[in-house]
Amino acid sequence: MTETSTPIKCLIVEDNIASIDALKGLFIQISFLELVAVCNSAMEAIEFLRFNRIDLIISDIDMHGMDGLSLVKMLKGKYQFILVSGHRKEQAVDAFDLGVVDYIWKPVTMDRFLQAVMAYQDRINGETVRRMNIQPALTNTEFQEEIP
Repeated sequence: MTETSTPIKCLIVEDNIASIDALKGLFIQISFLELVAVCNSAMEAIEFLRFNRIDLIISDIDMHGMDGLSLVKMLKGKYQFILVSGHRKEQAVDAFDLGVVDYIWKPVTMDRFLQAVMAYQDRINGETVRRMNIQPALTNTEFQEEIP
């Protein structure tokens, strides 16, 4: 991503102050990420998302009330997620089954966070390429043949 590109608008959903501070420290170091807001619960995030555009959500899994996996299920297909957890690694399988971009074990390091962000960019760029490649095939009737 170049300096003139639109930044990736991000939302942190996390109920632990130390984890929020650590994630904010990572955001400061990556110029193409824009931290739009921090929500302390999944319900707060849902309300925030009603009125704000976000590209990528970085959410803890283990939160009071609704957990991060339930948030992903509720918003599946509308947003891209990177999930973070410091408690249960077995949730990674469930997270990937739900289509999250990545699952990071706490404490989150810069290298691991950047790897997850790059996976997000690859996914978004790949979806754009796939749509570009599929669209002409769907609209071009010149090459349609009947299949026996």
